[in-house]
Amino acid sequence: TGGLLGKIAAPLNNSLAAVEWGTFTLGQLFDIEKTASFNADKLTPGDAYDYITRTSLNQGILCTSGLVNHDDLNPAGTWSLGLLQMDFFYREREWYAGQFVRRITPKVSISRRCATFFTALLNKQKPILLSVLVRDVDTTFRNLQIKLPMTETGEPDFAFMERVIAELEARHIAELEAYLEACGLQDTRLSLQEEQALAIFSKTAFRSQPHKTFRLGDLFTVATPKRKFNANAVKVGGIHPYVVRTSKDNGQRGSILADEQWLNSGNTIAFGQDTATVFYQPKPYFTGDKIKVMALRGAELSEQVAHYLVTALRTAFANFSWGTTSFNEHVLKEMPLQLPVTEAGEPDYAVMATLISAVEKRVIERLNVWRKRERETTARCVEDRTFLEG
Repeated sequence: TGGLLGKIAAPLNNSLAAVEWGTFTLGQLFDIEKTASFNADKLTPGDAYDYITRTSLNQGILCTSGLVNHDDLNPAGTWSLGLLQMDFFYREREWYAGQFVRRITPKVSISRRCATFFTALLNKQKPILLSVLVRDVDTTFRNLQIKLPMTETGEPDFAFMERVIAELEARHIAELEAYLEACGLQDTRLSLQEEQALAIFSKTAFRSQPHKTFRLGDLFTVATPKRKFNANAVKVGGIHPYVVRTSKDNGQRGSILADEQWLNSGNTIAFGQDTATVFYQPKPYFTGDKIKVMALRGAELSEQVAHYLVTALRTAFANFSWGTTSFNEHVLKEMPLQLPVTEAGEPDYAVMATLISAVEKRVIERLNVWRKRERETTARCVEDRTFLEG
């Protein structure tokens, strides 16, 4: 792993320093278009297509669908732009759109690796797009300027972008291998209980597991943080996370130095009131504005149970109607959550933990297959230097 990283780092740094950069407007490179939108109740059974909404989670995918119609399908090889948080996601499959979603279509052919390069550039425009009214987003988008590596003829150097992403992917694969080894995550064999949990929660057998709808306020205490810290006034550093309404990095914007009496308890769930962001916080943390702290009633909130509950919460919030009210404390406590239950009708936290454990192992198993394939391909590229010399 270390040898592979060493072969990549120096060429990448040298390449970035030597390239010529040019200025282009997004309107020169992309079209921004409204999408035909409909609610999730119009979807059909199946997983051939992605259903994209304004969510910043799961690459913007709320769920999948079978064919609804051909006219409203958006093509693969485009980007979706959710107008709530202005997140760009590259779409590798055909997709349907919910409300307030734009389609970003490239005017030139862009490879998968170049798409990764452009996704990073597009998302750097997020602060600008968030500062304008939704009605002005299209015009603002077209006029935004970005810097791109340039060929001798003054055109975007797509070959160079692809090489940069190939090098970065090689770095990440090496780092991933080191992480999996250090955490002992190579064993992905399922226990009998985990196999049973996966079978029960498969799409065909899901209804065989008893479920019940609970009121959020009956499952969680919902509290306002002890103190809210302004991002412009905090001192960066220390060991305690600073949790805000961002949808990135588990809701954390680094760590800050502050009086520990204002720490919120770990093993709780932080909720952003105006962004509907939900993140499990295993350690004590400070918060910014408009964050609620949710603690599970009557049971220990383990990491695996927390992951299940966070998914259930996000599903509930995805169906929330923003046009009628907002996520104040009263509304939050009334949100319905559907959970698996025991024979006594209580939330079955053991089943939740077992299912998440099984899902984690399945994900790591697929990840191991992917990284082995990608590492072999990248190692060949590093050896023959085709990705550095074209």
